[in-house]
Amino acid sequence: MRAAVITLMVLAVSAAVRAELPDATELMEGDKTLVAWVASANLTQRNVGVLTMDNMAGNFDGIIFGELFPEKWMAGSDWFRRTERNQQAWPVETADAKTFVQIAIVYKGNQITLYRNGKQYAQYVTKGDPLAFGVAGVVVIGRHNADPRARYFSGQIDDARVYDVALSAAQVAALKPDQPSVPKPWAWWTFDDAAAKDRTGRFESELTGGARIASGKLLLDGKDDSILAVRAGTNTGPLKAPPAPKEFANVFSVGYGTVDHFPKNTAEFEKLLVNLKGAGYNTIHCVYSDERLELCRKHGMKIMIDVLAWQEGAETDIRRPRQQGKIQAICKKVQNDDAVWGYNLWNERLDKFSPGGIDACNRLLYMLRKWDPTHPVWIGTYLNYFSGSLTTNPGCYGYYDYHWQRGMQWHFGLLKGWKPHVEKQDAYLGRWLLRTDHNRCMYTLNTSIAYGLKTCIWFICGPWHPANPKWDGKHFLCQIGREMHTLWPELGRIGRPLAVYTTPTTKTPGNEGKEKGNPAGIAGIPEDFWMQVKGGEVLVGHFKYDNEHDALYVANHNAMAGQKIVMDFQGNHSGKPSKVELFDRKAGQFVELKLSGRAATLDLGPGGGELLRISGRTTK
Repeated sequence: MRAAVITLMVLAVSAAVRAELPDATELMEGDKTLVAWVASANLTQRNVGVLTMDNMAGNFDGIIFGELFPEKWMAGSDWFRRTERNQQAWPVETADAKTFVQIAIVYKGNQITLYRNGKQYAQYVTKGDPLAFGVAGVVVIGRHNADPRARYFSGQIDDARVYDVALSAAQVAALKPDQPSVPKPWAWWTFDDAAAKDRTGRFESELTGGARIASGKLLLDGKDDSILAVRAGTNTGPLKAPPAPKEFANVFSVGYGTVDHFPKNTAEFEKLLVNLKGAGYNTIHCVYSDERLELCRKHGMKIMIDVLAWQEGAETDIRRPRQQGKIQAICKKVQNDDAVWGYNLWNERLDKFSPGGIDACNRLLYMLRKWDPTHPVWIGTYLNYFSGSLTTNPGCYGYYDYHWQRGMQWHFGLLKGWKPHVEKQDAYLGRWLLRTDHNRCMYTLNTSIAYGLKTCIWFICGPWHPANPKWDGKHFLCQIGREMHTLWPELGRIGRPLAVYTTPTTKTPGNEGKEKGNPAGIAGIPEDFWMQVKGGEVLVGHFKYDNEHDALYVANHNAMAGQKIVMDFQGNHSGKPSKVELFDRKAGQFVELKLSGRAATLDLGPGGGELLRISGRTTK
């Protein structure tokens, strides 16, 4: 049977020589044959695998020894869907540790036939659907399936091969180890080289644990030895970062990973888009269609493509081999399209990626980024669990913490941790934000923007729900969107923050008294910094425009009370004040602030934030 979690395994193949990504429409989902020449170190080992095809979508077929009955070979499969449970009459294995036997399993339609040394060992008909093995699938030699917690085989393997046809009994009997055959193998390992190369070139192999090759044999000790082989060109690794976001994404979502929740009727979907746009949303997280893309373009919206939706009517689940070809076609079609935000791949803890765990997540992320290098992929996790486990830059690292419910200590602690991580990866930050109320959501949104947040997905629904599809234009998320929407493009222009500073605070975000000090150990404004806060309690993100103008995002530390903020600008080396402009969200443009000497005053609403642009500043 199959365990739920698969840990990360990365093949060390140079990007310079990495093969092209295979076409996702190339599926093996019909007849096939698995063959291996194997010498078992002992006949008491149980539930061990010799040669397994694992599609990394929760399904596998393999040559398994001693799982349901001791000393017997069987066709193993996920949850025994293609396995005969009644094996009482099947022969037991008798070969000693030095004797190699040929084991072959032929899959022809729903009939499965096992052979031992060219003679029929067992035959039965299964009701389970054939395994769909796509480009994300792996071949495992020496353990039960791709899960490293599975049982490992102890012994030697002389030759292992896969055919994409059902061999006849005569063809099986005619096979010789290390010798070619007609038809040719679809994948073939003869272990004639230390790297365990697939002689067809279709797979790239890695020896794991203590697996080693000697005298043309794969030697396995049954502890942690195996070979993991991935399709050539699908091996994970670093890729060039996608383009930086042109604007902040305020995303409407009603969930993910099951069905298409949005109206199928074109007029109803367009009406919803118009309402969302009017409420300050600029991105919708939904199942892709050409028609929806054009409607988004028409109304100045972007589509965040759900690549986890699998049920009828959606069928764009990248985890399912039969649906990967459809997603690949979408990716190629929408490259460089500004009406597309990108792709939403995962939203829970990364180690809970299902099926297949972090390894599968990495493989699918790599495929998405290869298919469309022009858009980011949203990869979300809880807090920062396993955030360093991704081997390919997704473009957008998302997370959730729901700090108002689960502890305010998470809010700044995680923002401080995520900031250097996304900088190092040349990526951008996203968050799922829980709907609470206007003030709390504004506080979380604005303090996160100061830390460089570029994508916000509200959990979930809000002004519209598929179970009750009546638009609520008075919902507080609509109020927030209408207050902030003109700022979205400008937030794209300022990029990531150079630094984030705080003033000491005497109030909690909930407006309760506290001991004076910097929250969460955030750095205070340096004494030699060119702006000093003389009144008020704020968080300040320092950004830089491409034209070298400075930008400050000033966020209220108090979610429940407004504040008057006094800021002193040092000016240039001659003491002349710099030009300071405030982004007027109602007008959608910058307006110059009148300085009193070198000081400017801001009125911040509860949880509010403002963007300032400073020009004419020089340094000594």
